[in-house]
Amino acid sequence: MPRHAQFWQPPGNGPARIRAPWPPARLRSIVRTVPGPSFIPQEDLIRGARVLAAGKSLKRAAADLEWDINRMRRCVTRLDTEVRVGGERHWFVMRETALEWLRMRGLCTPDELERAVSMARQQVVDRLPGTLRHGAQLQSEGDHPQAERMYLRSLSDDPENVTLTAALAGCLLEMGRLKEALERFDFALFCEPDAAEVRFGRAITLYRMGRKHDAVAELEIAHRCDPDEAHMQVWLGSWRMELNRCRDENVELVKRAMAIVTRSYANRDDSTEYCCGVTEPAFFTLWDHGYADEAMAVASAAKIHGWMTEEMARVIKGREEARARRADEARASALACLSRIEPPSAPQDPPSRDRTRPRQPPSRRRTGSSYH
Repeated sequence: MPRHAQFWQPPGNGPARIRAPWPPARLRSIVRTVPGPSFIPQEDLIRGARVLAAGKSLKRAAADLEWDINRMRRCVTRLDTEVRVGGERHWFVMRETALEWLRMRGLCTPDELERAVSMARQQVVDRLPGTLRHGAQLQSEGDHPQAERMYLRSLSDDPENVTLTAALAGCLLEMGRLKEALERFDFALFCEPDAAEVRFGRAITLYRMGRKHDAVAELEIAHRCDPDEAHMQVWLGSWRMELNRCRDENVELVKRAMAIVTRSYANRDDSTEYCCGVTEPAFFTLWDHGYADEAMAVASAAKIHGWMTEEMARVIKGREEARARRADEARASALACLSRIEPPSAPQDPPSRDRTRPRQPPSRRRTGSSYH
């Protein structure tokens, strides 16, 4: 128990309680320096935000405004709190926080607004990989509305970002909102016509809308933009074979896609999901169209490299069970046939011949001529 703790006896006969000790002198000196809550007029907030938005430090801004440092700190705290509570973005630099506060209130000058927009766009670009990873995780967990809100929030700062637009279109596609997804893909292609992944997503959207011929045409353009993308080749071959177009040529296209995957990703552990996404449609495309040997070759490669999926394993297991069942039926049928065949009787001995009797020479048959 601390030496400076004191006992306090409440009225009545209750137990004695320990009175809370006074804080030491050092702690009291620290608490005095922390700015406490106080009312800050709106005019002072605007003046402080404009000075901070110019990029000046805390001490320099306080000197220009002729404020003490505690008042400046309270102003910064108030700006940061309002931005975090009511703003769409969180900043960790005073200049960015001040610009965001001015933008929220509609108080930016044209120059400040331009800087705020450029700053927000740059933040979107810097955080793009993390945003895409988080969005993909949300989609895999089934939380598509939250992923959509996140993409829209980022696009509000960078509306012409093709990668984010395509990610939002993919999210809408998974949610079944095909018309909205197609509009987003069209806008992304308007910004970047040679984006193969965007065309691939647009082709999938058209296919799900029932426009299969348009989907094949779009996927052919995407394949020309990126001829080494295995995923596009597999689906292009599958859709062409579904429309009965040059089956042998499309079988070779699927085989080429598997060769690309095996050559590029055989020794990489970070691409298993992508390789499974290529291997499974390749297997079922060949299997469903009667190319069983080629499909089993794909399954063998998938088993070697660890790309076997549950659907592929189920189909192969069913094939092996059917083969074993046919072999058992053939064996049982052969045994039944053998059981119906009677064994041959023992051969009888020919009659014995008297060996004491001399053997007569064979007689000669006369023909039309006589002997002379």
